[in-house]
Amino acid sequence: MKSLHEYGDPVFFEGDPVDLATAFERASEQWAEKIGSESVFDVKTKDEGVTVKAKGVLGQITVQGHQLEIAPKYIPDKDIGDWREAVFDILRFSQSTQFGFTGPATGTFAKESFIDILARGFLESLEPELDKGSPTEYQRTTCQSETVEGKLIPDRLYPQILIDPTRVWVESSQLTSNTILGRSLRFATRRFAAMTSVPELRGRLLELDKILSDADPTAPSLSAINRYYLPPQYRPFADAFEIASWLIREQGAGLGGATMSVEGLLLKSHSVYQSFVQRSLEQVAYKRNWTVEPEPTITVARGPKNVPAFPDHVLKTEDLSVILDSKYKGSTDIETGGKAAKSAPNASDVYQIVMAGRAMGAEDVALVYPAETPDDIWVVSGTGLPHRIRMITLDPIEFYHNREKFFNDLSDDLLQFSTE
Repeated sequence: MKSLHEYGDPVFFEGDPVDLATAFERASEQWAEKIGSESVFDVKTKDEGVTVKAKGVLGQITVQGHQLEIAPKYIPDKDIGDWREAVFDILRFSQSTQFGFTGPATGTFAKESFIDILARGFLESLEPELDKGSPTEYQRTTCQSETVEGKLIPDRLYPQILIDPTRVWVESSQLTSNTILGRSLRFATRRFAAMTSVPELRGRLLELDKILSDADPTAPSLSAINRYYLPPQYRPFADAFEIASWLIREQGAGLGGATMSVEGLLLKSHSVYQSFVQRSLEQVAYKRNWTVEPEPTITVARGPKNVPAFPDHVLKTEDLSVILDSKYKGSTDIETGGKAAKSAPNASDVYQIVMAGRAMGAEDVALVYPAETPDDIWVVSGTGLPHRIRMITLDPIEFYHNREKFFNDLSDDLLQFSTE
């Protein structure tokens, strides 16, 4: 297993340079399209292989039998001990209350890979429930039959008699596990079994696959999953279904061929951080009866074609609205004339929130960073709103180490908007 940090030093893969470069470039294109990024890997060919640098993603991939883990930039092991534990802590918190891992899975982070931890969490949430039986639901089916087993369909009786008088159309209801729930669970079971490197996990997952064998192994569509309502009798499957649904949404590219194979699970780091910020804001807002809207569409100019803005978060209190944008970088990452700026936001960072703040009549807007930033306030030039641009730090490391302090600091930062 090779490891690297996103935007960190590249790693070297030994093998045919052309085959490896082609595999990574094709995978980069497919993953970038899926997660909404310009590029995922920076690949350079060498005499006996390629070097690979990850850009804006975290997760795990397998390339022609070589496993590679990508750790997030702002969760270094020197501050955490094991970045996987911190990432899954954030995912549990950000996704939903159902997305969690219990039991022995919580103590295996140092021994197992990114995908292995996720696979074990899924397995241990699903296995005890399947021991009680596979989840089934009644589904209506219509078919031609020589006997009437179910409900006769009168509207189709006359045409069918003319074609073949020995058969009729009937409608019946049958118990089946080939449902949105069953298909999602089976897809995730097979997918994790294929990706995990732990034989014990793979064997147990394949046993569960046998129990779910009546379900179609292909994943349901995302629209079907989004519309699906989990029946009350199958609430115990909620954790496993949540993880399976998440896997279907986030699954990476799978490429195969005679000379190359690339597959894995990659997450867009900025999206993970943005979800983390949204959930953090919601937690503070809930206690104060505030609201936080994610990515609302705000019209900043009207004309033959309206000009929209899409800020990441809009916080509304009893008295005011605050526009916030998550920035997955440190404020000192900004360069001006070849030199690092002194913790100053650049024009591209502030344009959207300033325009959205003006349209909504917000006095303050804010940029949210994962790395520590000074508590600077930038006064917007000219007349009109907004008046100020603030910089807020929401550090995943602090969240991991001291959640109480993390939320107290965030609450203090947000209260400043209504006191100045």
